[in-house]
Amino acid sequence: MIEVKVKRGLSSEVAEKLHKHLNVLKVYEITGETDAVIEACFRDINELNIFLKEIRRACPEIADTVIHIVLDERKTPMGGGVRQNPTEGPDTLNQSAIMKLLLVVIWSLKCLRLVRNLNWVLNRC
Repeated sequence: MIEVKVKRGLSSEVAEKLHKHLNVLKVYEITGETDAVIEACFRDINELNIFLKEIRRACPEIADTVIHIVLDERKTPMGGGVRQNPTEGPDTLNQSAIMKLLLVVIWSLKCLRLVRNLNWVLNRC
């Protein structure tokens, strides 16, 4: 992760240039003292140094960069949704799963009602 501070408030233009680089996975435009955060991958420190020199040359608007090396990652599984309580575990139902379950229950009840209505009609004939 690389924090980028821009000289003249041109963070959108700089972000547009940065996201085209081969090492860059994502560019986040953010609020606060830092204008953008780059998520990028490098094979080694030398490749990182080359990248930093290239972006400084390509984007003279960059005033400063701060490098963060990710040591470990904890990630919510895809489709995991946003947890309401940070103490919730990965097997706790989230809002998306609850909504899906609720839709299945409603659909099942409608089917059951149709079967009951059909049986009532058949018994009357």
